[in-house]
Amino acid sequence: MVGPERAKIICDNRPFASWEEVERLEGIGKDMVDDLMSGGAQIGSDQ
Repeated sequence: MVGPERAKIICDNRPFASWEEVERLEGIGKDMVDDLMSGGAQIGSDQ
């Protein structure tokens, strides 16, 4: 789902305040974000 190129894009643009910020990244989009969320990915920390 998230290959090396997309992972680099995500890592290079952290931190994120919302999933909408992630959606705006080139090569990501709403469908990818929906998949990440349904797989348990989270924004921020639980601390």
